[in-house]
Amino acid sequence: MDTPIEFRKVLTHIHQDVFHFCTSIEEIAAYSLEYVDRSEAPVVRSFLDEMTSGRHSAEELMVFWINSPAQVWIKNGDQVASFLKLLRSKLDERWPPAAL
Repeated sequence: MDTPIEFRKVLTHIHQDVFHFCTSIEEIAAYSLEYVDRSEAPVVRSFLDEMTSGRHSAEELMVFWINSPAQVWIKNGDQVASFLKLLRSKLDERWPPAAL
């Protein structure tokens, strides 16, 4: 799985200090997407659509997460899938498809 730089940027904001200013997983997702601009949103959306399509096993998602720049541990592939779906939902809140 080649991760686009636009999405790697999102993951770099999921770091060990994120819990100092985010109190929930929803806040972490929203915070990490604050740095996605209008031109990057379609790339991030497309990648999240692929990752949450069901074509990737829980094991593949876990390997993806472990090899990502994110510094927050997620314990299994099902939780990775849930977090990626949350990111996708938060992305639509920040950059609705009709706004692009």
